[in-house]
Order: sequence, then C-alpha cells, then structure tokens
Amino acid sequence: MTFHIGFHCGVRVGELCGLEWKHINFDEMTEEIEQQLVNKRITVENEKDYYKWGVGSPKSKSGYRTIPVGRSLMEILKKAKKKQLENRLKYGEFYLQDPDHEFVCKKENGEHYSPAVIKYQTIELITKKLGIKFNYHYLRHTYATMLIESGQPIITVQKRLGHSRSAITEDRYVHLIQKMARDAADIFDSIARDL
Repeated sequence: MTFHIGFHCGVRVGELCGLEWKHINFDEMTEEIEQQLVNKRITVENEKDYYKWGVGSPKSKSGYRTIPVGRSLMEILKKAKKKQLENRLKYGEFYLQDPDHEFVCKKENGEHYSPAVIKYQTIELITKKLGIKFNYHYLRHTYATMLIESGQPIITVQKRLGHSRSAITEDRYVHLIQKMARDAADIFDSIARDL
C-alpha cells in the first residue's frame, strides 16, 4: 500500500509515514497532508543523545495540502483499513499500537513504517526482485511527470507536490516543459499548414 499512495499522490516518504486515518476522507475522496514522520533528537541529561521517530510539521508551509485522489486508491485504502482491524484482533495484546496516532502505513503487527524502512529495507527488496535500481522518490517523480505530460498546469502539479513555488516545479521538470513546448509548436505547425 505504501507504494500505491506514493504513486497516486506523489507524497514525500516522511509525509507517507506520518499519514493517519484521520487524514483520509473516504466521502470526499481526499488525503490531507498536515504532518510527517521525522527523526527527532532526544536529549537526556547525563546520557548520550539518541534519535526517535516522531510526528513533525511538513517540510514547508506549502507542504500542508489536501490532495483529491481517485477511486482506485480509495479502494486500496479501505481494504488496508479493514486488514488492520483484522490484524488487531489476530495479534490481540501483542498488536503494537500507538495510543496517540492511527497511522495508515503499518506492518502486520501494528508497528508503523518509518521513512528509513521504506527507503532502505523495502526498496532493497523491490530492487532485488525487479532487478532494477529503485528509490521511493521515483514514485514522486513519476507522479509529477505523468501529470505534466497529461497537460496539467504547473500550478496544479506544484500544489499537489507541496512545492513552495511553481518555479521549483518548473526547474525540476524543465525538460518535460521544453518537450511539451516543442510538441505544441509541431502541432500548431501541422494545423497551420492545413489552413
């Protein structure tokens, strides 16, 4: 399911791991991004500092966003929520449950996924299985590429990705924009020749 969300929404890995069921609106078919999972430094007096995964703010102010999603992802999410309830019954008292957060992306035993697990362990399995180099961020890039190639305005793509400015989106995907400008010129040229 983690890869479906990444592919269908283009969210950052920390946003994916910070996603809770309260952020999924099945009626409106939206996903709200208002937090991410971050590795927080914990300082204890007279002890060595350590790090612990915890909920933090999105990367920037524009990272707060509501993303409309399609029916296919909603169906995947409904099945995942049902499976989590079944797993909670199956594991009983051994089900790892965070009393403060109902994360969407969990392992079978209830432990939530961290960005490190998604980025390294899970990706390593995919890389080995498919025989190609794979990175979670490729899902975000594919998502943006598909939107731009389908003709979505840059401002729409920017807002869905949570970029603070459209210039960031344009800079990252300038090669696509240039290709589309060339395609538009060729299309217009063929129309003009027929006049």
